[in-house]
Amino acid sequence: MQNKILIFSINKYWNGISRLPSGLKRADFDVYALCPKNSYLSQTKYVDHLSTFYTFMDSAPKTVILRFLLLYILVRPQIVMLGDEDALQILQELSRFLSKIPFLKNIGISMRNSLCKEEFDNTVLNKDLFLATIKKWGIPTPADINVITFDQAKKVALDLKYPVVLKKSTSYGGSGVFICKNEEDLNKAFHNHIPKNIKKRIKRFIKSQFFIDFLGSENRTSIQQFIKGAPGIAPFAAKDGKLLATTVLEKVIAFPPVTGPASVIKTIERPDVIEHVKTLVENLGYNGFGGMEFIVDQESKKFYVIEMNPRCTPLHHIDEKYIGVDLCLALKNGIEKNSVPFTWKFIPHTITLFPNEVRRDPNSSYLTANYHDLPVNDPNLTKILMPTKK
Repeated sequence: MQNKILIFSINKYWNGISRLPSGLKRADFDVYALCPKNSYLSQTKYVDHLSTFYTFMDSAPKTVILRFLLLYILVRPQIVMLGDEDALQILQELSRFLSKIPFLKNIGISMRNSLCKEEFDNTVLNKDLFLATIKKWGIPTPADINVITFDQAKKVALDLKYPVVLKKSTSYGGSGVFICKNEEDLNKAFHNHIPKNIKKRIKRFIKSQFFIDFLGSENRTSIQQFIKGAPGIAPFAAKDGKLLATTVLEKVIAFPPVTGPASVIKTIERPDVIEHVKTLVENLGYNGFGGMEFIVDQESKKFYVIEMNPRCTPLHHIDEKYIGVDLCLALKNGIEKNSVPFTWKFIPHTITLFPNEVRRDPNSSYLTANYHDLPVNDPNLTKILMPTKK
């Protein structure tokens, strides 16, 4: 009997989650999906059972929560795979709510099997709280200080010394992160999220009342120490707080530059990073896919964890021969409780990610010099993701 997996995504135009079903089918999952109509995810041929909902101005109505609950009860998946942080927070809130209702308690408990421990629900969604928490577990982090006013931000930035990194605590997907070289940059970034006129304020209010906007409701600001070096990510698979598989990748090129997602990556040999991924997974009691982001200091070569993606990343579908592990197959083995010990093997590879590198530079040498992760067997998705020629 096939393992059922339900992909739940609110964001319409995320590349990574649209690529995941190909990896899940390679691992022989029966793939269900609930996502926006005409979203990238809805275009892949690797979803076996597709349910969609309409969005308004790219926002999902709150009725989607009921749609998800009904589909979950009908399908009874072994695990829910989350496409974005809004979907994650819906699952968290449903699990907490249903667990308190006697005749629905078992459903709430089963949903928790796709999440971390309840006590860390807010931790995995909040960047500054996440760093403060993992620091207690011995995981290296840069200095990170919460600020409320711009005057506080200026003082912290002077203490840490420019450049600094300004982060919105509940932003995701590369948004809400600003490299500030001076006070002018800091001022611009600090006030970036505040609606400038009455129309935007009204729009935000309407969205909060009728549409899913969990992460827009509270967004604190922190000033983080800037570490000059190479950014990286360790995508992983976990079940019941056990690390099933991970690998370590360095961002060779990011698009948009600096703070954006990777368009070219390469494998690197850092066993110390893997040990801290294991620590993270065990302490969170993590289930599913995630990614630990870090920076390797240019001079000391020490690494510092800067944030976590508590969901699927654009790397989880990639085949073992390119990154050294099959994360989708590892998840399947974990669900089936197959005692397959995690053995990481370093395979030197540079990987060009589609469609980000094509969007960055249609004539990039990386498109032909390395393995290009082009979904050649998924022509409709390729067509949708391929940037139009100007």
